[in-house]
Amino acid sequence: MNSVAGTFMTYTTPEDTFAIMVSVFANYQLHDSYLPGLPGLEKNFYIMLSLQKKYMPKLFAKMNEIDFTPQMYGSRWFMTMFSDYFPINIVVR
Repeated sequence: MNSVAGTFMTYTTPEDTFAIMVSVFANYQLHDSYLPGLPGLEKNFYIMLSLQKKYMPKLFAKMNEIDFTPQMYGSRWFMTMFSDYFPINIVVR
């Protein structure tokens, strides 16, 4: 969450950043991702695996074969809303 808030704070005041974060969490139902036990994160992993199984069955099978789970590589993607993985000009859009 800190990278997301930091990105917002680069362009807005702390008060506006807080308002934006509240809006983002309410409108995109992201609050579950930060609750104890991370239920929203687990839901995102389930959705990702379901889509992978449907649209990329060979990749899904191979990753299952070697026990390479989304928890091993995807946590930071979802926790930062991908803001750490794209150039800043794309993130701020």
